Amino acid sequence: WDKTVRLWENQSQKFLMAGHDIAVNAVAGLSSGDIVSGSGDQSIGIWRNGQKVMTLQAKQVVRALCALDGNRLAAGSNDGVVRLWDAESGQLLAERQVAQSYVLSLSRHGSELAAGCSEGQVVILSMEGLHVKEELQVLGEAYGLSFFPNGDLAVACGDGSC
Repeated sequence: WDKTVRLWENQSQKFLMAGHDIAVNAVAGLSSGDIVSGSGDQSIGIWRNGQKVMTLQAKQVVRALCALDGNRLAAGSNDGVVRLWDAESGQLLAERQVAQSYVLSLSRHGSELAAGCSEGQVVILSMEGLHVKEELQVLGEAYGLSFFPNGDLAVACGDGSC
């Protein structure tokens, strides 16, 4: 846990980005080419060409990140909240409590955002305003999510013993 983000090109390390105080838990690539990192230090770093250009104060440990359209990104945190950010301005656009505990994973498809939680649920949100559209119950912690192009959703679940 060296608190860094590394960008690789082919088999060579292109950038080593240091600037978090605690381990980096999540990364995402924005359509602009910027890299976003979320950390246990309760911050989100925005990186351009290997240099940190902005730090967002996330209010909680960041567990998951998801690039949205344009410069928007979603962050899931230890407080069960999903937050939407504008990575260009640093403005917090919306936030929604989706769980009582950790948001562990995020995935986007079209205008929907799925949030996987440590309590065994997956919450489907609209990206505009983060309105809850649907809640799914799964067998354990929702550690990973991935939408398929047709809109189907795959969930990687824990066994509930953590």
